[in-house]
Amino acid sequence: MSANRCPSSSATNTIQQSLKTRLTIKTQVMNQLQFLRALVIPKGMIQRMGPKRWKLRHRLTYAVVIPGVRHYDMLVKSDVRQPLAFAGVLTVLLGSRFGRH
Repeated sequence: MSANRCPSSSATNTIQQSLKTRLTIKTQVMNQLQFLRALVIPKGMIQRMGPKRWKLRHRLTYAVVIPGVRHYDMLVKSDVRQPLAFAGVLTVLLGSRFGRH
């Protein structure tokens, strides 16, 4: 037979675990976003990396983003509005970037 357990204590434990998990996930996401933000602050990173590596990094980013949007488009089968919106935003951003240079 099972041990005497109060159903409310089991529910409380489940809620506590869920809150801990959500807090952990939110903390990890915020840490990653802060790290990415620190990486894209141009002045400091250009000085650390040097201008040649900085340009190379941006060119590699372009080379990765384009296939990434295409891959997302291939994954979505029924409603392609969101991948098309991403592709449109990418086109505008990269078009404005290449238009300036």
